[in-house]
Amino acid sequence: MKPSSIEDLKRYGRTYVHYPSDLRKAVEEAIVAWRAFYALSKEQKLRFGYDKDAKTSGNGYELQTTDPKEDFHLRVAVRDELMRRAHLVDDAVAPHFVETALALNPLMAQVLRAFGEAVEKDLGIVGFADDVMATQPKWLLRFLHYFGDRGVGESIAAPHVDKGGFTLHLYESDGGVERLDYSSRTWEPMPLSHDETVIIPGMGLQNRSKCELRALCHRVVATEKTAIVGRDSAVCFINFDRTRYFDKGTFGRLQDFEPGFFYGMEYPQFDSYFMD
Repeated sequence: MKPSSIEDLKRYGRTYVHYPSDLRKAVEEAIVAWRAFYALSKEQKLRFGYDKDAKTSGNGYELQTTDPKEDFHLRVAVRDELMRRAHLVDDAVAPHFVETALALNPLMAQVLRAFGEAVEKDLGIVGFADDVMATQPKWLLRFLHYFGDRGVGESIAAPHVDKGGFTLHLYESDGGVERLDYSSRTWEPMPLSHDETVIIPGMGLQNRSKCELRALCHRVVATEKTAIVGRDSAVCFINFDRTRYFDKGTFGRLQDFEPGFFYGMEYPQFDSYFMD
C-alpha cells in the first residue's frame, strides 16, 4: 500500500488501494451471475431466503420493502450449505452465482493482507494483519440490487456506518456513494475506478484503533442513470475475532443515530457503546 494510505484513512475516512486485475475480472463475472440470479422469479429467490439459523446466520437472499432493494450474503465458511440451498432453487443459475461469488475470497487476500499490515505498522496494533486473515472463511460478501423508479438525488441507501471492522468496496454500477466529511460534515463524492478500489473503517476498527481511525458515515444517492435502471454493488465486510461489538441491544440501531454522531468522541466515551 502507498505510504499515504493510512493518513488518508485518518483524514478522509477512506483509502484508495490498488485493484488487482484478476480480482476486478472475477468481480465483474460475479456481478453478471448476481444479475442472472436476481432476474429469477420472486418465488425462486425466496427459496434461498436469509438464514438466521445459528449455523449459517447471515447468509442468503433478502428482499427489503422499507428500503427498496434486494441483497445476498455469502461466507466461505458455509459453502456446503450454500450450495445445498442453491440447488433447491435450480441446477444452474443459483449454484453458478454461489460458486462465482465465493471464488472472490482468495483473490481478495492480497489486498486485505496488505491493508492489515499497513494498519498494524502505522498504528502499532500487534497482530492486526494476522487477525484479519484468521477470519478469512467468515469474510462476508454482500451483493446488492437497488431498484429504479427513483428521483435523481434521492437517497437509496440512508446515511449509516458499518458496524464491523472495515469494508472493502468491490463494485458499483454507477456513482452515487458519498461520505460525510469528518471536518465540514458535508457530503462528498466517493467514486471508484477500475484501477483502484476503496476501503472504509467501520465501528469495529474505530474501537480497535482506540479512535485513531473513525468509522465513516456514508450514503448512496440516485444518479440520472440509477434513478431509472437501478443500481448494483458488491462489498465485503471484514471483522476480527479479538474485538468488542457495538451494543445494539442497549443503544438501538446505528441507523437511528445522527449521522457522524461519534466523529469527535474520545475513546473512553466511544468504547462505552461496546460490549464483549
